[in-house]
Amino acid sequence: PYGTSTQPYGTSTQPYESSTQPYGAPAQPYGASDYSGQQPAAYGAPATYLQGQAPGMPSLDPQTYAQQPQEPLGAPAVGEPALPRPTAIEPACGAIREIYNSVADGSAPGVGPPPASRNDFIGVDTGSCTPRFMRLTVNSIPADSSMQATSSIPLGLILTPFADPEPGEAAVLDVDLTTTGGGGPLRCSNCNGYANPGFRFMDSGNKFQCNLCGHENDTPSEHMCATNPANGLRLDIDYRHEFRYGSVDYIVGNKEYYATDPAPPRFVVCVDVSASGISTGLATVAVQSVQSILEANALPGGTSGAKIGIITFDQSLHFYDGRGDGQARVQYVPDTSDPFIPIGPEAFFQPPERAVSVIEMISSTFSLMDPSQLRGGPPPSGNALGAAVVAAKQALSEIGGKVFVVTGGIPSVGSGKLERRGGGSVSSEEREKALLKDETPFYDELGSQMAELQISVDIVIATQQPYVDAASLFRLPRASGGRGFLLTNFDYRKDDVSVRKILVNAMWGVRALDAMVKVRASKGLE
Repeated sequence: PYGTSTQPYGTSTQPYESSTQPYGAPAQPYGASDYSGQQPAAYGAPATYLQGQAPGMPSLDPQTYAQQPQEPLGAPAVGEPALPRPTAIEPACGAIREIYNSVADGSAPGVGPPPASRNDFIGVDTGSCTPRFMRLTVNSIPADSSMQATSSIPLGLILTPFADPEPGEAAVLDVDLTTTGGGGPLRCSNCNGYANPGFRFMDSGNKFQCNLCGHENDTPSEHMCATNPANGLRLDIDYRHEFRYGSVDYIVGNKEYYATDPAPPRFVVCVDVSASGISTGLATVAVQSVQSILEANALPGGTSGAKIGIITFDQSLHFYDGRGDGQARVQYVPDTSDPFIPIGPEAFFQPPERAVSVIEMISSTFSLMDPSQLRGGPPPSGNALGAAVVAAKQALSEIGGKVFVVTGGIPSVGSGKLERRGGGSVSSEEREKALLKDETPFYDELGSQMAELQISVDIVIATQQPYVDAASLFRLPRASGGRGFLLTNFDYRKDDVSVRKILVNAMWGVRALDAMVKVRASKGLE
């Protein structure tokens, strides 16, 4: 029966005398023990271990280990169902990374289902993009729509166009078409599908067949190239990456591919300097992070004319003019219900080398290095986050750009003011449901307006307050194509590194403005 011992309690499995060392015997010299099954090498010599054996651990020789059968740890008792253990579902920590080839090409292992999104793998583009860029919600596509409806499993596609390659993966290659007469990529005239390794060239390269719709096209002169009679491949396939890889970046000079003329990027940073931002140290971390980006000349486009403007806010808005050779000047706007920018764009936007003086002035004005030395008493408790974002939209309305917002509390004054929710006589379950919805459409509508102006917003909420209306505030980055980050119970001593990483990665990362996403599918998936 389950729980019955196989022998009387206290009975040893082997005599005490079988110990490797009698009790009381002198200890062996360090390194003389045969516990590891091998003698240690000389000092400084490379250590050698058996396969699967860690330093200082017993030998895992299969012939030796097989003589000691043991019941698996956590094995189910008699009559209990055998539940899968986590070690059987996820690979062990430190396990060899799986290599996934997007298309079998004879020189690589065959293609199976893509690795799970939680797994650590190395994606190899051998003709189709890796799951880091495109991943279906199912690994097997239903044969017809009726089977799809019966399964009740949604068929969707997750797109991440600018996903960063993991260590060990090759970067996405560029296809420079600016020297091909100003034309664009080779495309199908019927479905507008882009050139890819599935295009089949015929008639010595004069025609090609689209793999998406099956239409036969005449090859334009700027894309003409002879083919190999043996395999039908183009002779320029080694340097025309679009015919060899599933993911490429085109560099085009044709104005048909952009709505407005390319211009140096513009950035706006909004930092909370109210009581919730200064007393917690959040404003100090944010300002120092921006300063490190500027001093390292790591601002994207910094060497090609990129500029940055900085807004600080408490119960009013503060704008900085960095045109002077010396210290920057500040302008205050107390009207947060109808905010405006009191200085022109030539004063508000500054190149990275001049924006450093604005950072130094902010640190001095608000005593960020030592908040106890703040002049004029404690900082105001009001938070005009909504008004600061409205002002940033006005500053970028002509050219578009990127906005970064750092706040330590909930907007309490001016445009976009939010009230604390959750009280009343309704049940706790009903209150929780209400908290998951936005309180006001202000931030959703503001984000949509900014998206139309090619403006994207990232917002970082790092707070010590028990309540922040993240459901309402995160509507802003969601509607504008940005990202939202929430750090609760913010502690400067342990969370400053997290905030720095978020801001540096957000400002330094790859981004695209004025972009459009289109998905074209082959027959049967339209």
